[in-house]
This record gives sequence, structure tokens and C-alpha cells, in this order.
Amino acid sequence: MRRLVLGALALAGCHVKVVAYGEVDPEAVESIVREVSRVRRLRVLRPIRVALQPVSELRSQVERDLRTEVESGDLARRQRALAKLGLIDWDDDIEAFYRRAYSSEPAGYYVTEDRRLYVVARDAFRSDVGEVVGAITGRDPSTGETLAHEVGHALVHQHVDLEALVDGAADGDARMARRALGEGDATRVGFLYVGGRSFAAYLRRMERILAARDEEEREPGWLVDELRFPYLEGGRFVEHLFRRGGWAAVDAAYRRPPASTEQILHPERYPGDRPATLEVRDSVGPGGGSRRIFDDVLGERGVRELVRRFLGADRARRVAAGWDGDRAVVWEREGRLSLVWSMAWDRPEDARELAGAYRSIVERGYRTRSILRETPGEVEWSTPEGPVGIALGGSRVVVYEGFRPGTTGSSIFSALGTEGRDTGLRESNEVP
Repeated sequence: MRRLVLGALALAGCHVKVVAYGEVDPEAVESIVREVSRVRRLRVLRPIRVALQPVSELRSQVERDLRTEVESGDLARRQRALAKLGLIDWDDDIEAFYRRAYSSEPAGYYVTEDRRLYVVARDAFRSDVGEVVGAITGRDPSTGETLAHEVGHALVHQHVDLEALVDGAADGDARMARRALGEGDATRVGFLYVGGRSFAAYLRRMERILAARDEEEREPGWLVDELRFPYLEGGRFVEHLFRRGGWAAVDAAYRRPPASTEQILHPERYPGDRPATLEVRDSVGPGGGSRRIFDDVLGERGVRELVRRFLGADRARRVAAGWDGDRAVVWEREGRLSLVWSMAWDRPEDARELAGAYRSIVERGYRTRSILRETPGEVEWSTPEGPVGIALGGSRVVVYEGFRPGTTGSSIFSALGTEGRDTGLRESNEVP
């Protein structure tokens, strides 16, 4: 999709009417720009370009982008891979989810490729997070002050190449971490623009309200988090940096961006705790004409969401906290999927905790199963989708699914170039 920095956080405060008589009021825009420059402590290097976009045009653009993803097959492949990984259900419709998500039109958004801020002209405004902000502030979130967040993006982009920042990430998890830096920055700017006092309390309250809404709407958690994580967790990350060194510390983070969602979730680990880089070569895969349909790093965010889905949020936070790196690959051949998820953990104890949690996930996720083989450090089940196995080696864990019977965790460890075995999967990780 186009690289939209969507104004999902509609920030309300002092009333500034940006659109009047069907045109953008340049004086109103300039007023917002001056105030954002002041609170963000960044100079305006050049005029910020603002254009008015009819809401019908935005809707058509979203439909075109979705149609491209659908016709290429990318969306369907992603849906199958995420379901195989256990991050969404097999019957979740991610096309419908994105259509619903992007039909919540922002009051404005910034496009990095165009270096232009778009104000969306409409008669009514609705957005998920925007409605929550309106509920918190008691004000209409559709007025011009909404654009302070997007002006924040535009102003930072005059000093930092935001497009190169995101595109330069090595993997999806690092990309999410960099997005969180940018969105957290703009979210804090918008909060300061309206004269807010406690940004941390504001984020906590927003999270509580959104969680209550999630209980009613039951959208796929991984996809919802994909949209919200940059704002909520990114906001906390930026707040941590600001408390440590003011805006100078935030500016420095653009020069040395966070490397993983682990660093966003645990700001004290930034910048020193960089993740291990893992590879999963095709020689590890099932072979026989299979092709990769997914190859990425899921990060601590991915581990946390998977465990949360099956075992609850408290255990998810505890299990995921020891993450040190991963690489997940899904192959497809004639409609059948195979998976290898290679993970590194800070300590052998963390690896054992993950292995125990994953064992619980398998036993809850596959109602029909039987153990094919169980040895110290390895267990493999027979399931309707084929063999599923977990193998443990020191501070490393590998999960594999859909391979030929007889494939062992030891053989996959060997192909991954991981040496050393561990005991304890059976003894120390009994299913509660």
C-alpha cells in the first residue's frame, strides 16, 4: 500500500478550523506549524505543503491499494502464513479487516513520498483511536488541531529521511520498531500541542478504553496490534527517551534507530541489546518444489502475541521477555504448508520457558494429536496438518511443522548450523 502515515490519533484541543469554504486556510495551517515547531524544538526548514483531499478520493485510493494486494496474491499468502504461525485464525479475513480499518478515515495524513500533508474533507469523521481521544478529552476530534500529529511527521521529515528510515530496516520487526519511533514522536507532539500534562497516563487510559472495545469487536489481535503498536508502545518508548535526555535523545534515536520491538517494549535495553541475526536456508526446508511464502522476523512482539492468544497476557509478557532473535519461514507446495521458526533466547532458562509455553499452545491448538516421539529436549506430535515438533538446544529453540514423518529436530538443528542439545523440555516444562 502507499506509504501513508495515517492520522489515527486524532488529537483534540484548541479549536483551529483548517478547512473553510472548501479550501485549506493557510493561516490556520501556519498557526499549527508554528506551535508544533515550538513544542517539538525543531526549526521549520521549508514550508509544509498541505492539500485538501475529498473523502471519496481517499476511499478509492484505499480500494485500489487493496485490490493490488489481492490480485497479486500477496494478501492471501500472508493470511495463510500468519494462520500457520498461529497468529490469526484460519477463517480470519484480513482483506475485510484492512478494509474496515482503513474505512475509519483520518482527518489528515502525511505521505512521505510526496512530502505532503493531506487534509481529508468530509461531513463526518470516525476513527478507532480518534473516537477514544474524543471520549478522553470531551472534544470533537475532527477539527484542525487533529493535524498537529501529522505536522509533527512533516517537520521531522525535514530533518530526517523518514522513508529511508523505514525502508532501511532489515526485517519486519525492525521496521515496526522504526515506525514506533516515528509514531511515538508524533503522538507525543500532538499531546503537547493540546497542553496535556501526563503523556504516560494518557497512553494508559487510551489503552484501557481500546481494550474494552476489543472485547466487543473481536478483531484479530495480531492485526489490531500491527496498527496500534507504533502509537501506544512507540509513545512509551519516546517518553522514556525524552525523560532521559529531552528531545535531543529522541533526535539521536533517528540517527541510531531501535533494532527490534524488544527495544520498544523494553526501552532500557536500547540501544545496547541488539538482536541475534538468524538465517533459515532453503536447505532446511521441505524441498521438492516448495516455495517460500513468508520469511521474516516476528520479534518479541510476535512471540508475545502468539502466547497471549493461547495462554493469556501475563504469561505472554513473561515468556517473551527473554527473546533475543528469531526467523520464521513458511513454505508452500501444492497447497500444503511447512514451517520452521528458529529462535534465540537470552538464557537457556528463557528457551526452556518458551518451549514449555509452545508445548501448551500445540496441545491446546490441536485437539486431535498424538505424540510420535519424545526425547530429552525434543517432542513431536502427529496432527491433522502433519507432524509438529519443538526442539531445544541451549539457548536456542526451533519449531517445525508440516515436514515428512521421520524429520527430527536434531536434523533441523544440524541444517541450521546450531550445535548443542539441552535437556528439560520434558522434565521442566510440563503442561500446567
